Amino acid sequence: MKLPKKYLVRHHLDSYSEIEFASYLIKKGFQPFFPFKDIGIDIVAHKKKNFELYQLKARNISLRYNQFRFRVKKEDIEKLSKSNNKNTYFIFCAFQENQKFHFFKVPVSVVKKYFKEAPKDRFFKIKKINAKYQVYPRRIGIKINKYILR
Repeated sequence: MKLPKKYLVRHHLDSYSEIEFASYLIKKGFQPFFPFKDIGIDIVAHKKKNFELYQLKARNISLRYNQFRFRVKKEDIEKLSKSNNKNTYFIFCAFQENQKFHFFKVPVSVVKKYFKEAPKDRFFKIKKINAKYQVYPRRIGIKINKYILR
């Protein structure tokens, strides 16, 4: 897999993913906003009377493990769980070989379930198998393909 060198630096990848996800939201009719202060929410999106909160995690594929390994801290889950808004999501941004993202819009409750089932793990692991994706360890039973945004 050949990635542009600048996206191997995670900070650049995070910034790029926020811009790309905001562009995606605009195409879907949302109005995205970036909070002035970092409180664990990267983007707030508004559409009609509905608004959603997003915490983005961007990664390129780990060549060592052949999977996307998104580091999620316990504090991140707790912060987002405290939100009174039911429309709070983790967006896992998987940077592809074609230099585009696949976005996974995963509710906080699903991420919480993952870490409850795999308590010693610090990474939310998604493995690409052909054109489909799978969450590891598989025993947890999260069907990640239903959360991919098209």
